[in-house]
Amino acid sequence: MAHCHPEPANSRPALGRKLKIVLSVFVGVVALSFLQPFAALNDSVMDYLALIWWAVLLGLVLGGVIDYFIPDGFMIRFLGRKRKRTLLYAGIAGFLMSACSHGILAIAIQLYKKGASVPAVITFLLASPWANLPMTILLFGFFGWKAALFVLGAMLIALITGFVFMILDKAGLIEGSSELAQADDIEWTRLQNFDLSATIKGVGVGALSLANMVLWWILLGVMFAALIGAYVPEHIFMNYMGPDLAGIGITLLFATIIEVLQ
Repeated sequence: MAHCHPEPANSRPALGRKLKIVLSVFVGVVALSFLQPFAALNDSVMDYLALIWWAVLLGLVLGGVIDYFIPDGFMIRFLGRKRKRTLLYAGIAGFLMSACSHGILAIAIQLYKKGASVPAVITFLLASPWANLPMTILLFGFFGWKAALFVLGAMLIALITGFVFMILDKAGLIEGSSELAQADDIEWTRLQNFDLSATIKGVGVGALSLANMVLWWILLGVMFAALIGAYVPEHIFMNYMGPDLAGIGITLLFATIIEVLQ
């Protein structure tokens, strides 16, 4: 069967070890920030939480919905093939997905678990934060017809990057997709036999599974960003990460280190 694999009857969703540790530290930092000496940290962490909480929650919920309802074979058919049109499908899906990078990460991981290829996931990831539908509308409001250049440029970069990854995939230089079903084996059993209680539980289990993979990284990022925002002077960034070649190089270096550590 291509639909989501049922959970064992005695299984219960649980927080992963890494998420438990990071969440405990995060709660401790937030609690500490309410003390007067750390007022600046409190302002910083609350600003970040207000900015991203909805995107993270939306990404986890949508990921849970995908996990519970979308058959593996359906995802493999449209996003798992090693064809150029697959990248186009992924780019369109990213364009239509209204989420920022925090939320889209969870959705992309769920697509990969369902059988989407790595090139398709990369294309989806690049297209969504840069060229999603709300961003497109906003850009046209600011720049008029010239906004089309931003959107088309973002989509072109996403497709080119996905094509490069497709070449690497065909050469066996990157990990393949996690195909767990045949593309022709598609049954929408859970939509046809909808049950509210089972749906809430199933979506919750899928969302928690995603949270165990990505939420602890997001919480770490929020903590470090809040600490930097509260205690690192702005002139440091202006002096060393300015709009010149050296600033771009330093920014790229730190971004690369962070990405590799992830």
